[in-house]
Amino acid sequence: MYTRIIAFIALTSVASVLSANAFAHGASAVAGEWLPVIDKEITNDTSILSQVQSSPLGNEILVQFTGEGKVEVLGDDNEPFIRITKAGVYANWDHPMWFKVQTAGPRPLPEWVTDGKLESKWTLVSDKNYYGWYDKRLEKTD
Repeated sequence: MYTRIIAFIALTSVASVLSANAFAHGASAVAGEWLPVIDKEITNDTSILSQVQSSPLGNEILVQFTGEGKVEVLGDDNEPFIRITKAGVYANWDHPMWFKVQTAGPRPLPEWVTDGKLESKWTLVSDKNYYGWYDKRLEKTD
């Protein structure tokens, strides 16, 4: 029950990012890649699992998708910059949010991203069905 409440609160705060609700928790792998730890009792009827973690570096979200089709993560401009499928994770390399979420702190954007023209440059970035990133939208604001 406690896990469901925490997950619900976390997902409520990122409702603009994801189009469905789900619940999960995860563990860090030795190589720094997060591995999802799925509570089967909670996930019987869901295809999206998520975890939000806070650290001194920043707030991170991990999303796993096991359903059909794709889950698109929207940027500040409501355009997708991450797509998660069963076959892997794709990123739009022309979207500024893709570069902003790679580190907890500020990061300079490549020239082709700052030109103001958003193009569709989707590239496979992981062959897993889950991905984690830093997201400033998870920070508490008063």
